[in-house]
Order: sequence, then C-alpha cells, then structure tokens
Amino acid sequence: MEDYQDRLRIATPEGISVDLVLAGLGSRFTAASIDLVLKSLLIVGGFVIGLIVGGDLGLALASILSFVIYFGYDVGFEVLAGGRTPGKRWTGLRVLRDDGRPVDLLSSAIRNIVRLVDGLPLLYFPAMVSVLVTKRNQRLGDLAASTIVVREERVRKAPRRRDTPSQWDAFSGAPAPQPPPSRPPSAPTFGGFSMPVEVPGRPSAVRAPAALDVSAVTPADLAAIRGFLDRRDDLPARVRQDLARRIASALAPRVGGAAAQLRDEELIEQVSLAKARGG
Repeated sequence: MEDYQDRLRIATPEGISVDLVLAGLGSRFTAASIDLVLKSLLIVGGFVIGLIVGGDLGLALASILSFVIYFGYDVGFEVLAGGRTPGKRWTGLRVLRDDGRPVDLLSSAIRNIVRLVDGLPLLYFPAMVSVLVTKRNQRLGDLAASTIVVREERVRKAPRRRDTPSQWDAFSGAPAPQPPPSRPPSAPTFGGFSMPVEVPGRPSAVRAPAALDVSAVTPADLAAIRGFLDRRDDLPARVRQDLARRIASALAPRVGGAAAQLRDEELIEQVSLAKARGG
C-alpha cells in the first residue's frame, strides 16, 4: 500500500489535463528491491563467466559485465519498456518525464548515473529522504533528470458506448440478439464502410450503418486525435483510458453515423481514418 497518494496534474499536448498518482516510498522501495535482486543475479552470472574464461581476461570481462549490468539494466528497461523495469512492472510503477512524456535515453541515463550518489553505495538513504521531502516524490536522480515515477492503476476494459451486437456476431454461428423494434437491426462495419451481410434469421437486405460523417470535426479536434494516436502506446494505462474517454466524448456529438456503437479508442481511430480519406 502506498505511503502517500500525492497527485500531479499535467496538461497533455492534446489540451487535456490529467491527474497522475505519484509513487510513494513504499512501492518505490519494493520495486528497487526486486530490481536489485535481479541485477545481483545477473552480476553473479557475469563473474561466473569471468571465472570460466580465467586469468586477467576473465577478471576484466567480469568487471565490464558488472558495470554494464548495474547501469545498463535500468536504462535499457526504462527506454525500451516504456519506463518500466521488471520491479516497476511488478509494482505497477512507471518512469515518465515531469511533463508526462515518455522517458528518453538521456533522462534515463542521468537519473541512473546519480544512483552513485543516492543509491546502493549510501544504502539509498539520500533517495529515501529526497522522496519524502520533495513535492513530486522525486529522488536526486529524478530531480537531475526532470523525471517522475507514477503509479498505474489497473483498469478494466472500457464497455461499449451502448449495448449493441458485436460486429463479429454475424459470423459466430450463434443466434444473433434481436434489436428493439424501434430501430432496425444492424450489421457489421469495416473501416467505417457499410457492407451487406446475410445473417441467418434476418432479411438479406439488412445493411450496416452508414459511414461516419466527420464533416463537423475541426482541425483542432484532428490535432488532438493524431497526438493521442501517436503516443497512446507510451501512456500509462489509466491516463490512456482517461484521454480516450475525454476525446471520444468531445467527438461523439460532432460525428454522424454509427459512432455510438464504437468504444472510445475505436471511435478515435475511425474518425482519423475517415478524415484521412477526405471526410
């Protein structure tokens, strides 16, 4: 359980403010302990390789491997795995730059080099003090690199915007649920285009909803959409879901057609495709 539940509000490039939960001392210590154990095992493996090689060459090789593992472990995982080492992944933490963008090679290298000052050599005491006294729960390495560590909340898959049959129901072989009499049944859409589909138990003339009408989507909306799609894979899960929900809620009144049948990210994707086709 977190020692603190401090929150940080940042403005994203899409013009939307989101709240991030800052990692506290407890979860950061747990993540660091897991990573330290894994690094120690890798370093021991490096020395075993050095012993096998033997002589001065083996000692030099073991020393080089130990140095690379100690510094490269954190930098490699943070840059290549979206700011998450195995320990941070296990505890639900992620390193970000202090403006909410993904951590890059330079900032990760800086924050991990400073571990020589606030890390294992001094038993992490400076790091613990810094996390406790700074406004954004930052250790010295975070302050030097302008990074933060946030806690990701587990989120459930977003429900559909309203109860409608899945677009794959027609092919499942199971009886399709009947829609209310006040509206005709709908068939699947693919990429926003209508397709005639014959469904057992339904008239063959039934067609899918019309393609999305995106004529009311503004250039500012489109810029927010493209910004979100470009960087959504690097966002923490809760932030990604929250941004998608807000953008989709703003788009829904401006989009005609089958928009209500789409989940938040599906709607954003389909609007982007429709605008790219000249909609």
